[in-house]
Amino acid sequence: MLFPRLFTAALFFAGAGCCIQCNPNDDLRGARARTPDGGTTLAIIEATPGCTLTIDGKPWRLPLGVAGPVKPGLHTVSCSNTGESIDVDAPAGYASTLDYWGP
Repeated sequence: MLFPRLFTAALFFAGAGCCIQCNPNDDLRGARARTPDGGTTLAIIEATPGCTLTIDGKPWRLPLGVAGPVKPGLHTVSCSNTGESIDVDAPAGYASTLDYWGP
């Protein structure tokens, strides 16, 4: 009697974990939404005051909150003043935002 309940519970939680991990709209460091034109963009919403931002070692010249086109894939966003950096995944066809740099 106990085994069927444990088996059912294990299946439920395993399935729930897979759904959470596979959702391209959830991200600990920001959010994503499909773009109407199929382009891939990134907007940096938050940064340390006075931070000089770079993406993949190149200056990011757009103001905070303004999305710019990026190639699909993993990018490293850095603050050259503080040495902070974070990797951000920008899936093809999505507008991605980076709004949290914390641990």
